[in-house]
Amino acid sequence: MSDPNNYTIGWISAIEIEYIAAQAFLDERHKGPRQVHKNDENFYTLGRIGNHNVVITVLPRGDNGVAAAAMAAKDMMHTFPNVRVCLMVGIGGGAPSKRHDIRLGDVVVSIPTFSERSGNLGGVVQYDYGRTIQKRCFQGARYLNQPDKALRNAANGLSAKYKSEGNNIDTVINDILAKNEKLRKEYSRPDPDSDKLYSSDPVQTSGTDEDLASELVQRPKRSEKEDNPAIHYGLIASADGFMEDAQIRDILAEELDVLCFEMEAAGLMNSFPCLVIRGICDYSDRHWFKEWRGYAAMTAAAYAKALLEMVPAREVNTMQTISDLVPPDLMERARNFIAPLWGSNKKDAVPVPVIAEPKEVQTKDRSKDQPYQMLPTQPAMEQPSTLGGVDPEETQSKDSGKDRLYQMSPTQPTVAQSPIMGGVEFKETLGRDRGIWQESQDYQMPPNQTATMPPATNGFTSGQTEIKHVYIAVMGVTGAGKSSLISLCTGKNVKIGHNLESCTADVEDVEFMLNDHVCVHLIDTPGFDDTSRSDVEVLQNIALWLKESFEQGTKLSGIIYLHRIIDVRMAGSTLRNLSMFKKLCGEEAYSSVVLATSMWSQVDETTGAQRERELIETKKFWGYMHDKGSKIFRLNQTRESCLGIIKYILSLGSTTLLELQDEIVNQGRQIEDTEAGVQLNEDIIHEREKHQAELVALKAQMQEEMAEHDAELQRALREEYDELKENIRRSVEEQAKLKQDLKDVHERKERELLELKKQMEAERKKYDENQKRQAEEDAKRAQEDARRVKAWAEHRQTPLHLAVQDGKADLVESLLMQGDNIEAQDTNGKTPLHLAVLKGNLDMTKLLLDRGANIEAKKDEGRTPLFNAVCNGNEDMAKLLLTRGADIEAPEFENWTALHVMAANGRKEMVKFLLDHGANIEPTTNVGGTPLGLAIEKNQEDVAKLLLNRGADIDMKQRKNSWTMLHLMVDFGTADMVNFLIDHGANIEAKLVNGCTPFGLAIERGKEDMAKLLLNRGADINMKQRKDGNTSLHLMVERGETDMVKLLLDHGANIEAKNDISNTPLGLAVELGKINIANILLNRGANIKARQRNDGVTSLHLMAEFGKLDMVEFLLDHGADIEAKSKKGHTPLSYARDFKKVDVIELLLDHGARA
Repeated sequence: MSDPNNYTIGWISAIEIEYIAAQAFLDERHKGPRQVHKNDENFYTLGRIGNHNVVITVLPRGDNGVAAAAMAAKDMMHTFPNVRVCLMVGIGGGAPSKRHDIRLGDVVVSIPTFSERSGNLGGVVQYDYGRTIQKRCFQGARYLNQPDKALRNAANGLSAKYKSEGNNIDTVINDILAKNEKLRKEYSRPDPDSDKLYSSDPVQTSGTDEDLASELVQRPKRSEKEDNPAIHYGLIASADGFMEDAQIRDILAEELDVLCFEMEAAGLMNSFPCLVIRGICDYSDRHWFKEWRGYAAMTAAAYAKALLEMVPAREVNTMQTISDLVPPDLMERARNFIAPLWGSNKKDAVPVPVIAEPKEVQTKDRSKDQPYQMLPTQPAMEQPSTLGGVDPEETQSKDSGKDRLYQMSPTQPTVAQSPIMGGVEFKETLGRDRGIWQESQDYQMPPNQTATMPPATNGFTSGQTEIKHVYIAVMGVTGAGKSSLISLCTGKNVKIGHNLESCTADVEDVEFMLNDHVCVHLIDTPGFDDTSRSDVEVLQNIALWLKESFEQGTKLSGIIYLHRIIDVRMAGSTLRNLSMFKKLCGEEAYSSVVLATSMWSQVDETTGAQRERELIETKKFWGYMHDKGSKIFRLNQTRESCLGIIKYILSLGSTTLLELQDEIVNQGRQIEDTEAGVQLNEDIIHEREKHQAELVALKAQMQEEMAEHDAELQRALREEYDELKENIRRSVEEQAKLKQDLKDVHERKERELLELKKQMEAERKKYDENQKRQAEEDAKRAQEDARRVKAWAEHRQTPLHLAVQDGKADLVESLLMQGDNIEAQDTNGKTPLHLAVLKGNLDMTKLLLDRGANIEAKKDEGRTPLFNAVCNGNEDMAKLLLTRGADIEAPEFENWTALHVMAANGRKEMVKFLLDHGANIEPTTNVGGTPLGLAIEKNQEDVAKLLLNRGADIDMKQRKNSWTMLHLMVDFGTADMVNFLIDHGANIEAKLVNGCTPFGLAIERGKEDMAKLLLNRGADINMKQRKDGNTSLHLMVERGETDMVKLLLDHGANIEAKNDISNTPLGLAVELGKINIANILLNRGANIKARQRNDGVTSLHLMAEFGKLDMVEFLLDHGADIEAKSKKGHTPLSYARDFKKVDVIELLLDHGARA
């Protein structure tokens, strides 16, 4: 079996078709994991791709969406703790647009790409599907985290490779299918003619072939020079529902530049370093292309494999594990997120209703579909003891007012009493062949309620992203079932006591998600009859939590008080507990109290009903509280009954202030002065007086028994006497404790926690030492030959590699004498010299160089040992290599030198080191970037200053199209970097190949602030921006950019500037028919009679020649010279006649042109 610790790449598939495709691309398949975490429900396939060990899992059949994906990833992290990279690979719906020619079978990758339209870094955005469909516009939740840098770098390298060489994805898929006949039918590329995109206006869901054909969008076939399938990088939108509306698809594609829609990625991205790769199987509309799903899964998997092969195993191994990156509570939150949807066991799935948005019109009879409703019933003694339903005859009881009890009925078709419970339905929806449960978003307010939600439920409507936190305290005697209730509600393993000692050591907050919008916090409290601590300690613990939580803004929505129905009578500690509870709450809070009886399965119905009646009818028991608004519930051992209580409290729609909170926080009382404290003090005094009286009586009895000389009886009396004295001592001590300030209590608990932490640390240290000792013993027993075999099999590392890595110089000498290859390369291309340099071992490096190791050996990415030394910041190692003749200019991938890398990463000291040792200050990468240019692009100002001080050319071209750094910063950078460049002498009038200056670029990009900055720094507003002599004003006129034309004129642009053919801006506007801009220019004083061509014609000549009747009339109306003559003496009329423009001739004659 395989060791789970050896796997570093996690691959998650949502459905079986994706899972099969993923397995097909494994270079090598491994046996299953040696062991699986006890809470891990995933099924795994293990194997190798390139140099990486990969673990692949698939979501359970029928489970999908963001929650299921998060759960699968969480379980994977438990079993495979060394996973450092997570891939979500599968199929998705495309969003084709004018900007993105997306076809079926193409691949979309969630690599951040800047979008000018959305202004956001793409990757994955989580959106609210229901509200987006309803509002017909983007209803977002959040932009999610970027994938890990190593994945982004690999994707960048793969993109460059595909651009220069083309991708071979289709060929790779065909090779795999050639070896596996079973996959050919479902996973081969379908007929290209079946790739059909339909118009989104209107949405066509059915009809004849002719009807569908009329809706087809005509697209040219891809040429042989184009990649097919193509790879797209950008934004993927993720929600919990399928995008099936082409109009909404197009809206989001326009608003956000979305390329793809899917359903799982949002469950991973914001917590796990994850890259999402989707093969396009449909166009996110009503038309599904089932035959494309298999091929789309294959293209996504093929790209994922190619990407992993670009990621050096070294980089992955240096990354943090996902378990280290994820917040400690995230794993539990992932389970809590989905638990309300699945129930405590997926096999026993219990759908939990959510609060949905109201719908004005509802025609469907929903009563039979409602899984749960709040049902008002008659008093419990007249009711069945279970929650299975209500006897119709018993509902006719005359007692229908204050004695009404509440029970949960899973089947009764009555009107819901709470907006939270009403109008909830579940339906099974099949989407893309995945069976899933979805919650209906339809909601109809019950007939007896208005559309206004109670305050506590406002904001709980479907689609809202904010989570409402609700706090409910759970109290009662020890063993009443508090922990059991919490376990049933939350699905968490809260320890439940089965003896006299409580398992609630302190006040504990246990939270769970009731639905997507409500997080319920159940506050588990100790009982006042706890044998492990005194009543004073219990009161102090509860008071401390109530005080601090209230001061932090946490308010209780309700209190649940549990009582065992199996108790024969309420007396002793049970009655004292209830009395303390009443004092702690105060009468004002009684209406927020639920009094619940538990353990009904352990008592017969008649007996239980009799005891319940006694509780309700006796004022000192529950009667008075019931009169003041407390509600009575029966609780059985089902999750539904527990949730029924929770939902009733939510329906109250308010929060409550307990008497103890008001006394301590608002009135500033000490605990001893509160109602509960006074009550407890009286109980302590009463107990002490009782013990003292017993002690006096016992003394007298002991005196009498002395005469009898009964040694055994005297010993028993002495023990009883000592116990009474101890009880009296404890009561005195309890009275003293009661006077303690809560601040002292808080400090005491902090000390206890610190001591507990120290004990745990000591135990952990002891355990770690034992584990380490055992590991060392195991390592000594391990055979070196086995290690060498493993190293060769996994990394092609020779014994010489291992000896160098371990720093064993003698062994290295011995191996070299035996003839081991000093230039042997492992799977990453590293020679033993690379390993010595990376380890920083100067002596080992000297040894290898002395034995003839190639100082210029290159790893897979092209890095030499010197390059590695510089990147590691090891100056001593770099100096050694330089003195031995290493080439300081040796480039790596894409012709980057060490100076490029150090400059881009802001490593000022290493930049200085390289320059001091003769590095070329102006080397260029494959795209023309210099170290100074990279420093500027990455905002490494200190490095840029250093390079400039050392003579770097600030105007050096940074791209093959002659872009300078100033051009780049104007287009992509910040005002600070633009000022920095100008301050350091950058040529503000530098030109691109097409003649564009930085100012011209700012104008063309519509960056007004940047243009103003350049003007203030001296840029020439009238500088020619093209080889044809056009100024910025010409270009903005040509593009019809009205605002930019005004901006240029406001800042003094020459309104009569002429290009190389003598056109003025006004002449250009007239030629292009841009009347609005022509009016602006005329209003600003443009000369309508200006000559426009080298032959001396006016705009009127040209419009007459072109036969543009409306423009001729416009010019005449604005004072154009109707008799103007060109250099050859031609008038506009003669031009019209020469070109036979009859309408223009008539118009000119009508305006008085001389014939």
